[in-house]
Amino acid sequence: MRIRVFEQWRPGRAVVAYPIVALAMVAGILAGCGKARAMGAAVPADWKPVALAEVLGAPKAWSGKSVVLEGEVSWVCPEGCDFTYTEGTKSVTVYPRDMALKGLKKGAKIRMLAQVTAGKERIVVNALGIVRL
Repeated sequence: MRIRVFEQWRPGRAVVAYPIVALAMVAGILAGCGKARAMGAAVPADWKPVALAEVLGAPKAWSGKSVVLEGEVSWVCPEGCDFTYTEGTKSVTVYPRDMALKGLKKGAKIRMLAQVTAGKERIVVNALGIVRL
């Protein structure tokens, strides 16, 4: 009986494919890093952001208008039904319109196209589009 001490190793197709697949996955992850992610309608880049304090201070003046707000997400509903938007010491609950809040997390910096509606007792802010900064 002959004992083989060493057999020459020949990579099969599957063995060669694993490193290629792994490299493709890493490249895909790195390609997505650092890019702003958008959801909903396009947020106009040329619109100057309005301060949330200005909107909350004169809700009837802003009612029915679309504005761009730039700030931070301080809370997100686990079901994605709404989130709390904060600028400094001011905050407001925002309800998404015709979009899912995929990947929006607490602490995210965002630029948002929103529609303001002033009611008798409250102000309602609907997010039309969001870009994570």
